[in-house]
Amino acid sequence: MAIGGFVRGDCIECPFHQWQFSGHDGKCVNIPYSGKVPDMARVKHWDSMEVNDFVFIWYHAEHEEPSWSPEPMEKITSGAWWYRIRVSHQLSYTGNKITSGAWW
Repeated sequence: MAIGGFVRGDCIECPFHQWQFSGHDGKCVNIPYSGKVPDMARVKHWDSMEVNDFVFIWYHAEHEEPSWSPEPMEKITSGAWWYRIRVSHQLSYTGNKITSGAWW
């Protein structure tokens, strides 16, 4: 739902079928083309928060509630600092496999 989805009030809306899911518990609250929402219609829910311009998601293997949260940093929240990010990708391939089937 991250690519093309929408936030509608307290819900996240699926970009493909427009189902709306509660941000509080993941339960489906609206299916536009259905009169009734099945009780089993839901998505997995994780506790999350936005701090210092990052989204943090809490996961615990035994489903315990969050025991801590990141602290806001004044330099970041005030705009005095900003993030500079470098991204790199490695691609491994064997060159002769690309042209081995060529007809020329």
